[in-house]
Amino acid sequence: MRRLEDAADKALQEARRLGATAAEAATHMSTGLALTVRHNAVETIQRHVQRRLALRVFLGKRTVSVSTTDCSAQGVALLVAQAMTMVRLVEIDPWSGLPPAARLARSFPDLDLYHPWTFTMDQAIACAKTAEAAALACDSRLSPSAGAVLSSTASADVLANSLGFVGKRLATQHGLLVQVMAAADAQLVRDSAWASARRAEALESPEDLGRQAAQRTLERLGARRIASQRVPVIYPAELARGLVGHLLGALGGGALYRKASYLCERLGTTVAAPLVTISEDPHLPGALGSAVFDAEGVATMPRTLVAAGTLQGYLLDSYAARRLGLATTGNAGGAHNATLQPGAHSLASLCRAIHRGVLLRELLGQGVHLVTGDYSRGFAGFWIENGAIAHPIHECTVAGNLDGMWRQVQAVGDTLDTRGTIRSPAVVLDDMAIAGR
Repeated sequence: MRRLEDAADKALQEARRLGATAAEAATHMSTGLALTVRHNAVETIQRHVQRRLALRVFLGKRTVSVSTTDCSAQGVALLVAQAMTMVRLVEIDPWSGLPPAARLARSFPDLDLYHPWTFTMDQAIACAKTAEAAALACDSRLSPSAGAVLSSTASADVLANSLGFVGKRLATQHGLLVQVMAAADAQLVRDSAWASARRAEALESPEDLGRQAAQRTLERLGARRIASQRVPVIYPAELARGLVGHLLGALGGGALYRKASYLCERLGTTVAAPLVTISEDPHLPGALGSAVFDAEGVATMPRTLVAAGTLQGYLLDSYAARRLGLATTGNAGGAHNATLQPGAHSLASLCRAIHRGVLLRELLGQGVHLVTGDYSRGFAGFWIENGAIAHPIHECTVAGNLDGMWRQVQAVGDTLDTRGTIRSPAVVLDDMAIAGR
């Protein structure tokens, strides 16, 4: 950490010496391991050590951003010299600048983000092999797809600027994924199960993940297409996180000042059903999206983005805020633990409440247009008949418009998927267009 601080300080001092009116330096170092096991054999082992210095320099209202992996004194000096040459060539940008000094973080509580995973290489390989073996033991029709992938990363970051701000962050993230495929009746399907957490002890056991991957894969055998129609659709928690992500993208400052969002100028208006409340909780201990300060050093704070369907706030860094005539919300780099508040219904009870509809399992393609809100994704999943899963389905498309889809939320599940920076329960959308055969 000390070397990262020294590199950031050196960059700021050199920028001032060469005439910068303001500067910001971000240094990063991470170490990690990723290994893959297939057919009970080690397929790949990757160890990485990454170092990076990112620098923003300002000359009045001109600014440039540069970066390097050479954090030595010579590398820093060369980077700053290049930046100062470049900044004299760019156009004036009246909205450029560091964030307001009064908004920078001044206290740095421990958010419980750093928990290195201590294991030998043999132990790591054994963990991945156990996960794959547990999956393949469930049924003779199963075989490895991606196999089992174990990953572990520890990172250190320092952010400093010429306003006197210095922020430090240590964090870890560990993961285990199992993916298998199954063949029957000329049909080949695949699925997976995965876990991710700050603490290795918080991961599900490799045996449990293997069995989950096997069950999820076998459930998809015998899939068929269905007729085109309009029916309710259940987004399980793992896919509902994507829906929340699309909404957050439309709330981002860059999309708003470019007029590239369907939510432009919608503060205080209804954007979702009354049971939809989305909050930002950046100080949750141990959560994957927790942060004391954003990518500019601005202090983060709990806030509500959508309250009972009404839009309460945007996601702004200082640049976007100036462009929009607003104040930064501490969201340089994105949202921090954006959470769709859970309801009171299990996934099973959500299915039981549907006479005829669809439970999604996998979404395909990138058919989301934030300017208009238009949404169209291929999917695989399950057909629900009289409140029960009737059979798997595939080669279908679900379509709608995000503005209308969020207003069509009929129910929200009771269990959050916490495996990312967005946290969501299952969501039921009424009257979605399904394109099939």
